Amino acid sequence: LDDGNARCLGYRPALKKPYQYLTYKEVLEKARDFGSALINKLHLKPGDETYLGIYARNCPEWFISAFGCTLQSVSIVPLYDTFGPDAITYILQQIQMTTIVVDTFAKAEKLLAKSELFPSLKTIIVIEEKLPEKLTENYRTAQIYTFNEILKEGHNDIAEMNLPKPQNTYIICYTSGTTSFPKGVIISHRNIVANLSAFYLLLKKFSPDFFLHNPFTTISYLPLSHMFEQMCHWFTFLVGGSTSYYSGNIQLLTEDLADIQPNLLPVVPRLLNRFYDLIQVKLKKGNPVVRALFNYAYQKKLAMLKEGIICNDTIWDKLIFQRLQAKLGGKVQFMAIGSAPISAEVLETCRVVFGAVIIEGKTDFSEDQFLMDHVSSSENLKLSLCDVKV
Repeated sequence: LDDGNARCLGYRPALKKPYQYLTYKEVLEKARDFGSALINKLHLKPGDETYLGIYARNCPEWFISAFGCTLQSVSIVPLYDTFGPDAITYILQQIQMTTIVVDTFAKAEKLLAKSELFPSLKTIIVIEEKLPEKLTENYRTAQIYTFNEILKEGHNDIAEMNLPKPQNTYIICYTSGTTSFPKGVIISHRNIVANLSAFYLLLKKFSPDFFLHNPFTTISYLPLSHMFEQMCHWFTFLVGGSTSYYSGNIQLLTEDLADIQPNLLPVVPRLLNRFYDLIQVKLKKGNPVVRALFNYAYQKKLAMLKEGIICNDTIWDKLIFQRLQAKLGGKVQFMAIGSAPISAEVLETCRVVFGAVIIEGKTDFSEDQFLMDHVSSSENLKLSLCDVKV
């Protein structure tokens, strides 16, 4: 990692601005400072029953908060907008949350406006730096700090690290609550490490030279409050790669991908379905010659796929598929699909067109895991370090 100077977390300082990067050294220092402030300034006590809520969009501060908590054995509890106000109130009450990180003062206002429903909430840390022109009376019900203020407090009073044991809780991940209120799933550090190890072995099995690619990059655009994105973050961190956050506007995702050029891409079926539909529309609108060339190239690469050959550097890629591959940044070597089933037709098309190893995982890539074979659509692989009870 070049003494910590390798890229770790990338972000756009403003919409459409070039990406800037925090190094591993900078991320570790910020996480240390954040964790120190939790202990020495906010007086949180390390342990499984001490929680930090994180209610924010994907950004470097999200991961730094989680990392800082890990350094002090504090558990994280993510929240996200799709929960709705009632579900968020329920979680804050159940956890008896005392401290939470939010990305905007607008979110802080929403929480404080209902503070009588969760009186345990005493401290709100706001990532946004620009203070509202006029603070409302609500701000008197809790102590407000900006994220940078917390970092400065921690930097000036470094706490000794209190690293977790394997059985300690890393995260309480709440379900979507489709049938009733959300249900908290307790996931330990042992769970996380087991899955990271298994995913590492999987990548080496299906793509032995994957880790030879330099730099190793991925993009963060799926919710960090879900375990799928959590695992992608920690895996990239484990292997010394860089994670770059999308701009926050899903309509600009292809521009973000073009700038980041990830070689590992976490995806959900909805995204691949869009690419599949785009391909079908272009084929229908294209002239017969183009359609015939596409179909011919498709069959050639499909035959290679059935032989277990996965690549994106054939003559057919250069002539036909390269423009489509550029939509994902042009350098994707490996895709991991989570969250929902995907049709065999869409899966085959994406494997042929993008020339990447694509596997589909179940149960959010956390705890019990099964993966689809990287060539067929048969769900027949169980990850290492995974126990299954029938």
